[in-house]
Amino acid sequence: QDMFKEMFLIVMMQAKKKYKFYIRNFCVLPNNVQFIIQPAEDESLSSIMQWILSVFAKRYNRTNELKGHLFIDRFKSKIISDLLQYLKIHDEISSHPVNEKLCGSSDEYKFGGLYFIINRIFDIVEPPQVVLSL
Repeated sequence: QDMFKEMFLIVMMQAKKKYKFYIRNFCVLPNNVQFIIQPAEDESLSSIMQWILSVFAKRYNRTNELKGHLFIDRFKSKIISDLLQYLKIHDEISSHPVNEKLCGSSDEYKFGGLYFIINRIFDIVEPPQVVLSL
């Protein structure tokens, strides 16, 4: 199970080399992935997500000797309109591993943005914005 989460993290790092976007928080769970992602002005969120999901699906299928679609639905997205909504969603994403009993504390879950932020690993997630670091 962790091997596939690590595979997803590698695909995310490769996507950051191919496209210009910022990941503010994320969580790779056993059955889904959640992000706060901000594409650069000249980038398409759909293109970024299509690349990430298709590359991961191909690698997953090749590793497991499978064929066909890996994901049931197209990705879902919504625009975060203000700081309070941003903070709420950031917290919800960080809390998922604890809520699903994958760890005792969000900052110890190695497949979530909070772990990367606390440990100052900024190859996937961006350094926190000033308001989050307070």
